[in-house]
Amino acid sequence: MAGSVLLAHVIFAWLSRVPGVSSRNDDATYLLLARSLRSFHYANFEIGGAAVHSQYPPGYPAILAVIGALLGDRFDFYIAAGILASAGALGLTFLLARRFLSPGLALLMLAAAGLNPQVISYAGNAVSETWFMALVILGLWAALSLPGSRRQLWLVTVTVIAAALTRTIGVALVGAVIVAWLLDRRFRDGLVVGLAAAFMVGPWLLWSALAPKQAVGRSYAADVVGISATGSSPLLHALRYTLEFKLPRYVTESLSAAFAVPTIEGTIVDNVLWTLLIVGLGILGLYALRRRGRILILFLGFYAAVLLAWPWARTRYLIPLVPLLTLVLLVGAWELGRRFGPRLAWGGSLCLCLTLEVEGVRGDVAGVQQYANCDRGNPTASLGCFNQDQLSFFAAGRFTGGSTPASAIILTSKEATFAYYANRRTLFAGRVMDGPTENFLPWLRREGIDYIILGRTTHQEMEKLSETLLAVCDHLELVRAFPPHTYLFQIAPDDATPGPLACRALSSYRADQSQLLPAR
Repeated sequence: MAGSVLLAHVIFAWLSRVPGVSSRNDDATYLLLARSLRSFHYANFEIGGAAVHSQYPPGYPAILAVIGALLGDRFDFYIAAGILASAGALGLTFLLARRFLSPGLALLMLAAAGLNPQVISYAGNAVSETWFMALVILGLWAALSLPGSRRQLWLVTVTVIAAALTRTIGVALVGAVIVAWLLDRRFRDGLVVGLAAAFMVGPWLLWSALAPKQAVGRSYAADVVGISATGSSPLLHALRYTLEFKLPRYVTESLSAAFAVPTIEGTIVDNVLWTLLIVGLGILGLYALRRRGRILILFLGFYAAVLLAWPWARTRYLIPLVPLLTLVLLVGAWELGRRFGPRLAWGGSLCLCLTLEVEGVRGDVAGVQQYANCDRGNPTASLGCFNQDQLSFFAAGRFTGGSTPASAIILTSKEATFAYYANRRTLFAGRVMDGPTENFLPWLRREGIDYIILGRTTHQEMEKLSETLLAVCDHLELVRAFPPHTYLFQIAPDDATPGPLACRALSSYRADQSQLLPAR
């Protein structure tokens, strides 16, 4: 039965997988870095030159590089490997649940987590969350299930380091293992993990903090500095921002979204009830696991601490935790019910899991249906695969790749995606949009930028970039428009007199008040 659940997870993830490299920018960044690794570099040759990359750790690009070297550089191969990794992580969670729950309850937990539409959606995307989830769960399973032997030590050490090099927040797992083993008086083993992590992960953390030319949105260090610099007291501002915004958002919105609980439109009563239920059962579950699952509690605690210290609050940060959180939730439901008798314990656990599973299947079917009209053989030209603004952005990339000099440099808000489709060097527009308008043109010429792409893939380019371009439109030439909202501009030479087309296009773009379409 567990195998049937995992098979359903694989089928749903494959049928609802993303049809190609999207405009989200992360997937293109990972794929370009994987190509770089296969050439024995870790540099952004396509993005801003040959600087060594400093935002994303090399773990996930290394996985993609190995898959590409063994099976070929095909997008569906990367997706298939991620789906199998997701199924493996869920299988290990089921084995882990058997340590704390009966086989029947462990199966209910597996179905609730395996049919979760968020977990399935990320399994079908070329992003690092799924592989990070698999590594974290493997490390926790090894730490909790294997005997304290040399085999356990090396498996846990390798796994936690790999997790920290796949997503930086994986340092929470490193810390949890070290603290748990020190509390268990396994001082030598804790020292081994600490020294190995310092040697393998430490240099990456140092480089990501000290690398030059970092920009908010493209550098973790710049994100932290940018938010902390707000206000007269950075520490006080960060604490207030956490208590007033991030913590309430995670508790009241992100947890419910991650579990994909059923809601009633037009009311907040259901949101309040689900929040109380999730938080209450979660606390009770953690309390019940305090002895046999101490390392799991430490990991979740360290992970939460990093999230609350991080400037941004995103539901996606919780997705790798969904199987573990589902386990904690079910342990809490069983612990609450058993105080009133075994029938109520089984009944409450069954109702909770069935609710999550039914709502999960509804979300999974909706995920499959969104690509029902997608031409997967030609996804970047199919309206069933991506929205019209994404398609026009991809078309601009193909045109630029075939109609501009190979040495051209393009400024864009989605630098990795455009570099992937155009095979041209790009620069991130966010580096200059916050500065004074009068510095814009000198900066462009100083950086050697030849072209600018304006699309409608982010609010940033809809607002800031278009406003900046309109202010200097008499120095731009419109090369081509890609309906409905994407334009390719060329920077005119100093002695040239551009026509009015660029200014008209930008005025029309700014006058269009239609909303940003949901990315697919």
